[in-house]
Amino acid sequence: MNGSVRALVLAGVVGVAVVTSAGAASAAPGPDSEVPARDVAVAEVVYGYAAFKPDGEHLYACDTRADGRSVKAEIRWGTKKASVTDSNGAKAGCGHKNLSIAEGTRVQFRVVVEGIGAYPWVNATA
Repeated sequence: MNGSVRALVLAGVVGVAVVTSAGAASAAPGPDSEVPARDVAVAEVVYGYAAFKPDGEHLYACDTRADGRSVKAEIRWGTKKASVTDSNGAKAGCGHKNLSIAEGTRVQFRVVVEGIGAYPWVNATA
């Protein structure tokens, strides 16, 4: 995943941004925003990020701060949901879950930070 997702640094900002593998970013996407299926969608906050890769339906949670707060990625589609947590804190490596979601299915995913709470949902397509 390191080669396909370019991290966006939001120093001192608590908000959500979406970054695709092409590097385009937009702050706090609205309810109708969507990342094309060919891209990797990333919801990033100061504490880390959640990423959804539609090709193979991969969900990632990455903690980027050694602050004692864990970072979790949650995803939902239809009546189903899943989550993954970065279990090693800010050390190298991210939490990963390989999902099985039908191609073309609309999904929503978000970042949840321990002690802070959940950030807005980001729309994407599997």
